[in-house]
Amino acid sequence: MPYFKLPQLPTELLTHKKVKTAYEKLALLIESIALKPIPDEVQPMIQACLTTIEETSDEKKVLIKALRKETDTILKLLQKHLNLVPKNYYMVLWLSLGLAAFGIPIGIAIGMALGNIAFLGIGFPFGVGIGIAVGIAMDKKAAAEGRQLPVDL
Repeated sequence: MPYFKLPQLPTELLTHKKVKTAYEKLALLIESIALKPIPDEVQPMIQACLTTIEETSDEKKVLIKALRKETDTILKLLQKHLNLVPKNYYMVLWLSLGLAAFGIPIGIAIGMALGNIAFLGIGFPFGVGIGIAVGIAMDKKAAAEGRQLPVDL
């Protein structure tokens, strides 16, 4: 089982709402990946991200930015090396892809068929619906395969 040491932050910083929220998200992520088998080559990369946070300035804005950046970096490492994703990852991804890949072409087709491009917006809900449906199906598949982290970031 991997063991990752969370960075210790001064208590006066943890009273700030945004710092506390960002730190709790990081802690939740670290707790959830402790339940998964992490290869030895990935563990030092994750710990390096956590060490970077410890070495960050005690200024609130800088710390919040570092916490969010390193949380995203850890998620990208897990996705790239282990194919682990957080809850609703594919739904959020496919929502925008569905809008772009299906909604706009459907809207253009409807607008051209009716002879008024003002109907372009009619295709957007179709694209969003298709994207969400595809994303939810992929999230369910990832959960069934055990590739989904029990966190929603």
